[in-house]
Amino acid sequence: MAFVSLIMNTTHLPTQHISSPHTPHPPTSRHDGPFGTISGFRLGRTPLVNVEWDEINAAWGQAVLLLSTIAQVCKLSFTHRLMPMGSYPRIADKKSTYDLFGPVSKLYCTSYDRAMICFLACIKVC
Repeated sequence: MAFVSLIMNTTHLPTQHISSPHTPHPPTSRHDGPFGTISGFRLGRTPLVNVEWDEINAAWGQAVLLLSTIAQVCKLSFTHRLMPMGSYPRIADKKSTYDLFGPVSKLYCTSYDRAMICFLACIKVC
């Protein structure tokens, strides 16, 4: 999760409001200390700050929805399919569908890790 915070703090994400029929309040991206945030939800945790999975999942859901909306508006295409589904977003490639939500175990989180890699690959296109 630490590299996600790093990417969120070093990657320029649009901070202007984007209207979406799926959310009553358009998502905005910011940061809160070591965490990237979107719509007030923190995207990550540290050993000192234990962010609940419900909040992290909500942040991922908003991030996937925002990226999906940007892709539709800007007519971008990705090699991965974004599936914004509230707090249970998923990302698919040609092989499989990956869960971008937790909780995940420190020992077994290959689907979650793969989903984060796919999400970052989509951001790289932008």
